Amino acid sequence: MRESRVEEEFARFAESAAGTFRPLPLHALPRRPRRRRLRVWLVGAVVAVLTVSGGAALRTAGRHDATPVPTPAPTPSPTPAGFSFVERPVVLAGASGPHHVRFADQQHGWVFYRNCTAAGSCDPRLGRTADGGRTWQARPLPDMRDPDGTTPEWGLVASDFERITLYSFSKIYWTTADAGATWTREDVAGYAARNPAPELAPAATDRFTTAGGRLMVDGVGDVGVAPVRAGTRIRDVVRTPTRSLWALLEREQVSGRALLVYSADGTSWQDVREEPGWTYLLPSADRGDIWYTGFLDGHLALLSAGKVIAQAAPPPLGLPHGIVPVGGGRLLVLTRDGLLVWSAGGVEPLAVPAPVQSWIGRLADGSVLIYDPRHKDGPVTVGTVGGGWVRYT
Repeated sequence: MRESRVEEEFARFAESAAGTFRPLPLHALPRRPRRRRLRVWLVGAVVAVLTVSGGAALRTAGRHDATPVPTPAPTPSPTPAGFSFVERPVVLAGASGPHHVRFADQQHGWVFYRNCTAAGSCDPRLGRTADGGRTWQARPLPDMRDPDGTTPEWGLVASDFERITLYSFSKIYWTTADAGATWTREDVAGYAARNPAPELAPAATDRFTTAGGRLMVDGVGDVGVAPVRAGTRIRDVVRTPTRSLWALLEREQVSGRALLVYSADGTSWQDVREEPGWTYLLPSADRGDIWYTGFLDGHLALLSAGKVIAQAAPPPLGLPHGIVPVGGGRLLVLTRDGLLVWSAGGVEPLAVPAPVQSWIGRLADGSVLIYDPRHKDGPVTVGTVGGGWVRYT
């Protein structure tokens, strides 16, 4: 971070200083013979060219066996209009110390404090916000102590503004559907039977079940015949705005191997492509874009009307938790160079702090949450491409 700041300061200095390396205006030059004046202008022009080019011509001259000086990379396009970034501390009355923050959308979020003293005793606190973290209100908690009286490490999953789940490494889950007024305790088996893993999906596909050979999608119901292929199980399903369906069928005997299938109306399915490694469906929030990508071989494609449209120059792909579709043929991608908005036409940098090992995922309103899964109590960042971003500390 220190090196990047030094580079930024140097770049700003270079931009501001460039205008000072100019010949004096004609009226400011002393009157001398015309020939001498011409020599002065020629020398000044040569010096200016060498200054702007960084002396590349001098460094190249006389080199016979050296590698040519590389051409500087093109300057990325400016940060999208409307972008802003602020840091906002989480302040909950009576709470202090490490805290775990999660958001359901840009305005609604939750915070959990263990609130432990130096002596090791803990008095956990729970709070929520409805105004993007400007204010936080305390909410009641169940008795979360283990039988020996200690309070274990806990994590927080925010499903929406009323329903959240607290989970511990003791494999105990506490869930509330009324913002903490009442709580239900479950063991890991009971929780897993009803819920996905307690982490944010990178770009959520539709939740589905099968019943009687029919495919059922949450929020829609019966959408058609379930795709059935011997030796496979359905892994992902996406229903488009035109009611067509895409599904990934995972080979049960070959880890990661997947078959992509398509249905125009839910009455029948056609095989489209089979991949030897892990492949994912990544829909945008409005399902207008459905991306098809494999992170072992780096392929990237858009899916449309039963066809796979390959992208000629995909962005640097890491893992699925480092990429989120944001609509309009664009992807938000976490790379070693930072957070980028990628499209087939180029990239736009986003000046949002995001460690390389962060996870980025989409919230209920289409905004994006960034967090580091290695540090549960670390800061989280919420925002939208082309809009405001807030880092909660």
